Amino acid sequence: MVDELQLLALQAWCDTSNEGLLVTDSAGTICLINARLRDLFGLQIVPRTIYGLLKQTEVAMPELRALLALADRSKYTQWGNLRIQKYPPQRLIWQRVPLTANDRVVGSTIVFRDATTEGQVELAKQSFLSMISHDLRTPLSTILGFADCSTTIEVACLTMSSRNSWSIS
Repeated sequence: MVDELQLLALQAWCDTSNEGLLVTDSAGTICLINARLRDLFGLQIVPRTIYGLLKQTEVAMPELRALLALADRSKYTQWGNLRIQKYPPQRLIWQRVPLTANDRVVGSTIVFRDATTEGQVELAKQSFLSMISHDLRTPLSTILGFADCSTTIEVACLTMSSRNSWSIS
């Protein structure tokens, strides 16, 4: 009963998640690809193996080859960024978690998240801060210049009045 409930919960997460999920065994067989990953990779047909996935995506996403290399079966969690150079460009953040049984790697789970809009938001934030900084600096420069000028005029006026007082006496 608990196993069935866990499988149902996993299936519900897979169907509704905004993250792409790829689960493979140690032989390179694909056990699970959720709908979001199919959308991210533009897959029409769900391949059965990593090799099949690489064949389907090699033109549009040659960058996947290094990430999905079968030779790299580390016991440690790995993560990184993947920049897809198709139009429009995509930036994916991925995390690979090994699946182990009896201290042996039996597969892996890779979660992909589309971070393309995060970069656009960061760029918009930097642009906004730059603009605000410039807009604040411009009037402050004028105010500081006017204050400096008025101080100079004030000193000049004092100098003139002291000259007048000297010349009067």
